[in-house]
Amino acid sequence: MMNLKDYQNLFLPAVEKEMQKIIKVNLGKFNGLLQEMLTYHFGWGIRSKNKKAKGKRIRPLLALLCTEGAGESWEKALPSATAVELIHNFSLIHDDIKDKGNIRRGRETIWKRWGTAQAINAGDTMYLLAYKTMLGLRSTCTKEVTIKATSLLCDTFLHLTYGQYLDISFESQRTITLDDYWQMVEGKTAALLGCSTKFGALISSRKKVEQDKYYQFGYLIGMAFKVYGDWLGMWGQPEKVGKSTISGLVQGKKTLPVLLGMRNSKIFTERWRKDNI
Repeated sequence: MMNLKDYQNLFLPAVEKEMQKIIKVNLGKFNGLLQEMLTYHFGWGIRSKNKKAKGKRIRPLLALLCTEGAGESWEKALPSATAVELIHNFSLIHDDIKDKGNIRRGRETIWKRWGTAQAINAGDTMYLLAYKTMLGLRSTCTKEVTIKATSLLCDTFLHLTYGQYLDISFESQRTITLDDYWQMVEGKTAALLGCSTKFGALISSRKKVEQDKYYQFGYLIGMAFKVYGDWLGMWGQPEKVGKSTISGLVQGKKTLPVLLGMRNSKIFTERWRKDNI
C-alpha cells in the first residue's frame, strides 16, 4: 500500500516534466530571457542545496491525490494539476511585485533580478500557459469535462484576483474586520486549493454534491494554510520560510496576528496606527 511519500515521488516528477514541456514547446522558439525567467522562478537547473527553490507543489499534489481518491487514474488530471500550479506561480510573481518582495524561496524574485516590467510580462506568460495546459484535458477526458474544468479554473481566477484586490485595498484602510479578512483569504488562497481538490471529483465524473464536498475540503485546507502563513510571516525564521518575515509589518499588511492584536490590545492598536513600523 502506497503512503503519501510514495504518491509524491510518483506525481510530482510528472507535474515537473509537464511544466517543463509546456514552457519549452511554447517559448523555446523565441530568443531572449523569457524562458529563462520562468525556469529560474521554478528553480530548474540550479546546482545548489536549496530544496525550497522549486516550491512545495501542494496544489497539483492535491489535485492528483483527489483524482485517485475519487476513483479515476491520476494521469487523466495531469493537465489540470499542472495548470493550477502555473496559475499559482503567476500569482506569486505578481504578488512579489506588489509587495516589493526581494526574496522568494530563498532567492531573488524575478522583478528584483530583471525589473518590474519584465516580471509582469513573465507572470502574464505563465498565466497564458496555464490555459494552454488545460487544453491537454481533451486527450484524457471528454469534451464536457474539459469545458467544465476550464470554466472552474476561470471562476477560481476571478476569486483569486478579487482576493488580491481586497488585500491591496486593506493596506489603505484604517480598520478592517475579521470577516473582511476571511473574505480576502477565501479569494486569495482558499479558492485555488478548493479548485485543485474539486478537479479530482470533476475529472472522475462524480456527482455535483460530491464535487462540492471535494471543493470544501480544499477550501478549508486553504483557509488554514493562509493562517499558518500569517503566523510564519510574523514569527517564522526567514531562512526556513524562504522570504523576509518583516516586510508585512513594514508595509502595514493586516494579517491575522495584526487584526487579533488590534482587537485585544489598545497599546498595540495605538502604535499600529501612529506611523510606519
